[in-house]
Amino acid sequence: MLSTVGAVMFLGGLWLFFSALSDRKAVRKHEFENRSSGGAVGFDSFEASERHRKRANGAELKGRMGVGLILVGPIFYFAGGAF
Repeated sequence: MLSTVGAVMFLGGLWLFFSALSDRKAVRKHEFENRSSGGAVGFDSFEASERHRKRANGAELKGRMGVGLILVGPIFYFAGGAF
């Protein structure tokens, strides 16, 4: 049973990690396309800047959670007797 939980955690971690990479790429693309000559990223409104910040923070959180599951999943997998 633990080996199944570990495998699901590992695969879920992989999915989270690669999903976070995709989200982070979208954030970087937006920053690149909206960068001024002075290097600042421009937004239409305060709400747009908050959405951008939340999306960047969410991508970072997803990536860290994914790495955590990738590291912890094999511990459960091998603890379950799947040698």
